Amino acid sequence: MSMNGGNDDGVPIGARMLSCFPYILPILDGINSGRNIYEIYPEVKDSIYGVLGSTLALWNGIPFLGFGVFLAFTFAARNQELPRLVRFSLQQAIIIDITLIVFGLLGDLTKAVSPGASAVLTNTEFYFLVSSIFYCFIRNLQGKEPNEIPIVSDAAMRSMGPY
Repeated sequence: MSMNGGNDDGVPIGARMLSCFPYILPILDGINSGRNIYEIYPEVKDSIYGVLGSTLALWNGIPFLGFGVFLAFTFAARNQELPRLVRFSLQQAIIIDITLIVFGLLGDLTKAVSPGASAVLTNTEFYFLVSSIFYCFIRNLQGKEPNEIPIVSDAAMRSMGPY
């Protein structure tokens, strides 16, 4: 794999597919942030929960599963035997998840003071989640690192190092 930003079209299809998997963490953790949007567009909720319903039930039904997956992804991102694209995706998915946690905390803090501001933060969180995951899937399937999400990708790159 090349070191020029991960722009190597020779990435095996298996590595491309595997590099999409880590984004399940922020998807499952952040999917509820769309609650305001789901009220306006219930068909969006129906389609998302139709696809992820059983996975969400498992995710929410097992205590600390999310935390365990978070830790597993953290350790796997350091495994030099995994392709760089997969390790980068693991690290970036972790950082996206942390960003969603911060958005959620800010939304909860502002809810008491200004419900309108809380709704804006929650909607922003959802739009960030959807756009980031869509971008990452497309880039990974192309065999390229999804390294152009402001701040998030930079943090993932710094934590990965040059390897």
